Amino acid sequence: MTLKDNGKWYEQLGEWSRALSLYESTETEDNGNDLERLSAIIRCYGHLEHWETIRTEFASLFDTKMTLAERQETALWFAWAFYHAHDFERVK
Repeated sequence: MTLKDNGKWYEQLGEWSRALSLYESTETEDNGNDLERLSAIIRCYGHLEHWETIRTEFASLFDTKMTLAERQETALWFAWAFYHAHDFERVK
């Protein structure tokens, strides 16, 4: 079983902190699909309600590096992050 599979299992179990730790620890080990890993990290931060982290550390990726499919997958988390920061223009 790969680390990616373990992360998905932790997500399925609702163990968001453990999944986040696992995804963050694979940063240097697996650069093959870095945006997929970052999408998983954003998903974990969202479930943990770390809105400021999503807004400050990942917003530039949403605008520049993510594919349409990745933006669609993570759009909800970015919308919530900007909503909690009262940046309603970015929510749209």
